[in-house]
Amino acid sequence: MQKMMKCRRLVRLMLFLLITQTCLSLLIYIIRQSDQASLILIRSSSLMDDVAVRVETMIDDVTIIGEVPNHGENITLANTSLIEKPGQYDKDLQSIFARYPWMERKRFTPNYFIHGLQHGDSPVEMMYKDFTYVFVHNQKSGGTTLKSCIDKVTTRKKMPKYVGLWDERAANLITQEINSKQRRSHFYVSENTFGVCEDFTARNCSYFTLIRDPYERIISCHEFCKRALGDPLCAASDARKMTLKQWALHQGSYFFRQLQFKAKYVCSDKLLRDKIARMVHKPSYWGKNYRSPPCWYRHKLLLDNALSDTEKDVLLKYFQDNLENWFTVIGIKEEYRMTLSLLQQAYKLPFRDLCNNLIVMKGQYKDGGRPAVGQSQSNLITRLKAELQADPEVSKALYYDVKIYEKAREIFEEQKRIYHSHE
Repeated sequence: MQKMMKCRRLVRLMLFLLITQTCLSLLIYIIRQSDQASLILIRSSSLMDDVAVRVETMIDDVTIIGEVPNHGENITLANTSLIEKPGQYDKDLQSIFARYPWMERKRFTPNYFIHGLQHGDSPVEMMYKDFTYVFVHNQKSGGTTLKSCIDKVTTRKKMPKYVGLWDERAANLITQEINSKQRRSHFYVSENTFGVCEDFTARNCSYFTLIRDPYERIISCHEFCKRALGDPLCAASDARKMTLKQWALHQGSYFFRQLQFKAKYVCSDKLLRDKIARMVHKPSYWGKNYRSPPCWYRHKLLLDNALSDTEKDVLLKYFQDNLENWFTVIGIKEEYRMTLSLLQQAYKLPFRDLCNNLIVMKGQYKDGGRPAVGQSQSNLITRLKAELQADPEVSKALYYDVKIYEKAREIFEEQKRIYHSHE
């Protein structure tokens, strides 16, 4: 009788282990399909009293760790795709730098509020004087208005007008500025500017930027590019022939690529001849001139497929960790006036005083062929944004920009807090 009872207990235990293994296998299969989660905590029922099973599985170069403690809680997913091995992140990052050395940023001026203002009149404060000012223009985020503001500031302060490092001319302009004995400007602006501080070494070099919710930005970009086919932002395709979803997949995480940029290299004629020209697939290129695609699209062709998903995750962490080091001021389009106050405080130039009510370009939207203004425009953007967020393909395409924007918002709030504490 005792033997039979032991046998039954053994059978029950074997069935329990078989069910547990099946559940874990099913979860791992789901993870493989999603390509999102890299760390899973599996909380079991009370049947697993005092039992903890730790499972480590390598999936697509990502360590998946499943832990089964003795709690009856729901499954929790933590989205982190970086390999959890000690030192792996640094190893992967150095591997990227070996191939693309310009991505290791070495010349910048740290965030004024987080790393400067809190030090008061210490020697650190002296870093924030006599600048080369570099505006990294994340298009369709209020940057056209800010460029007009820079015009007003330079005119009022009798400074040289800003130099725009526009698209295919960017590489040549940078070379001319480097070779010039006297720098033509204190301000350099465009979508191609991140990285030029490595080239401009005569003075302290400071980046600032103005960014926007990536979903709202892509909606604005699509509408703008239906009317501005010749703008470099729009020139690699034809927004009139593309749905909003197609446009979002076409542009992808635009600011994420801007942070990888090296205009002197990516926008050069030499790279176009040696590599980019043969990458352009003429039948699928809807732009006006496939022989000379815009710089951002050249960069997309060069690196989007060359970098693995793991490498992109490594770069995302690198960017998030360094935003407050690279940018003296990070502005948010949704809080434009506050951004002007931050710029004025950091650079001691009259951004807020001259531009508080300046609006140069307002987005023009249509709903069913009719102009959408006021509340109808707001409702339209809300509806389109919800549709984009609900689409898995679009969410994946904009993922890196969304994560960078979330980090930028954190930094912006900290800038505001410190700014107000010193009023």
